[in-house]
Amino acid sequence: MKRVFIISCLVGVFALSNTISVNAQYVTGIGLRGGKFNSGVSFKYFFDANFHNGIEGLIARSKIGTDYGWVAKGFYVLQLPLMDARLQAPFDIVLGGGVHGGYYKSGYYYIENDQQIPYALDVYTFGFDALIALEYKLPIANFTLTVDCNPFIEVVNKGPENLDFGLSLRYVFR
Repeated sequence: MKRVFIISCLVGVFALSNTISVNAQYVTGIGLRGGKFNSGVSFKYFFDANFHNGIEGLIARSKIGTDYGWVAKGFYVLQLPLMDARLQAPFDIVLGGGVHGGYYKSGYYYIENDQQIPYALDVYTFGFDALIALEYKLPIANFTLTVDCNPFIEVVNKGPENLDFGLSLRYVFR
């Protein structure tokens, strides 16, 4: 009888601490992003304890054009809880703005008069980005799942595309 009581108490304390841990806000997250054009390593870091202001980044393999290249993106983000009495899941809305830089060895092109016009080899790109995302904190583990929309504009070496969609899975540190 004493063992059953002790095991029940331990299970109860573990369940309560796990619930408190999962519902707590996180400070850093790192994981993978798969997207329409850019797929790679994604990270997020918050500056304040209120979990609103932070930075988000992506280092990814990029498939804009006919060959693969590399891109690095950095965002300043504002993340706010989505409050709705009907919605009982822990969703957050993420809004951000930032910059990106990319490198394509070959296959990068732009469109003029509905025709693909290729750049020479070794093309570098630079531009500005926006980020709109919906993030879900998984209740059973320290992971977040994020669906994002990333409109961007190239300033240096304009490319054929300007909108990326993606899905990220990050492990979060509290």
